[in-house]
Amino acid sequence: MGGVEGVFYFLLYKMNTELDLELEKRLKEIHACYDVETLLKIDKTSENTAKYYRFSDWAYQCVHACFKGSIHMGLSKDGKFRSKDFAEQSNIIAKYIGEHTKKVLELGAGKLINTKLLAKRFPDVHFTALDLPNRNFKKARIISNISLDEGDYNDLTVYDPDSFDLIFAVETLGYGTSKEHIFQEVERILKPGGYFVIFDGYEAQPEKNMTKQQIYVSELTLAGMQISREDHYI
Repeated sequence: MGGVEGVFYFLLYKMNTELDLELEKRLKEIHACYDVETLLKIDKTSENTAKYYRFSDWAYQCVHACFKGSIHMGLSKDGKFRSKDFAEQSNIIAKYIGEHTKKVLELGAGKLINTKLLAKRFPDVHFTALDLPNRNFKKARIISNISLDEGDYNDLTVYDPDSFDLIFAVETLGYGTSKEHIFQEVERILKPGGYFVIFDGYEAQPEKNMTKQQIYVSELTLAGMQISREDHYI
C-alpha cells in the first residue's frame, strides 16, 4: 500500500473541476495496477494501521531516508526543500516547552524522530512516546529521558489526569476513530495551562462541495494510508 500512497496523495491536492479529466486518466492508471475496490473494503482498525506501517517502511525510507528514517513530511518556509525541514515540527513544538515543562507526551510517535530531537534539546524534560504495538517500537534506541509506551491513543485511560505539560501529535490524528473523544482525553491528562500541538493534513473543502469523482479520489487517498473518513475537513 505504501507505493500507492504517493499517487493518491498527489491526486488529493489537485481536486477541482478543471482537473476532472486528469483525475479520470490517473484513476484508470491506478485501476490497471491495483485492486482498489479491495483496498476500500479493508477495515480501518489499529491493527491494520500497524500493518500498513510495517509494510510501508520501505516506501517511507525511499522518500524520507535523508533525515534518519523520518516518516513525516518536511515543513519548508521558502518553498525550497532541504533535509533539515524534517526537523521543523520539533522546532515549533520546542517553542511551547518552557522552564516549568517537566513531562511531554507524543501521540503516534512512529520512528521517534521528533521525540528524540526534543529529548536531546531538553535533557531535563521527560518525554513519553506512545505508539501502536507490533511495530518493533520498543526496540528503538533511546536516551534516558525518553520512555516508550505501546498502546492506542484512541484510549488514553492508562494516563492519570493532569499528567503532562505538553502533548503533541505529528501527522497521526487522521487515524483517530473519534477526534472529539481524543480531544477530551487529551484535555483530561493535560495539566491546567498545558498545550496540545497538532500537525496534520485535512481536506481542502467539505464533502458536500465535492464531485462524486473527487469524493472517490479522497476515499482512495485515505484508504491507501489506512485512514478512516471521519473529520477530515476543518
